[in-house]
Amino acid sequence: MTKPKSKKLKLGLTIAVVSILVVGGGYFAYDQFAKPKDSGKRNAIAVKRADVDLAVLATGTIRPEQDVKISPKQTGLLKSLLVKQGDRVKKAKLSPRWMTAI
Repeated sequence: MTKPKSKKLKLGLTIAVVSILVVGGGYFAYDQFAKPKDSGKRNAIAVKRADVDLAVLATGTIRPEQDVKISPKQTGLLKSLLVKQGDRVKKAKLSPRWMTAI
């Protein structure tokens, strides 16, 4: 009766060893051939707070959001205007000075 247990034990150990070799070989093959390779090169820098100088070069047409037509209620030659180009003005706050006719 000892012999059948011995044969079963040997058969069980053989199956266990073969299973371990098959699983280990499969993992090795996956690791070597199927797994994506990591080149190890990384474009990384240390994080720090700083201002960013960035310039964008582009071609095209610049259009205003809104067109405004400005026309005086009175005709004549303008002597001076108390605002410069690009200044923001409110309605009725523009003070032109007109040349008086002699």
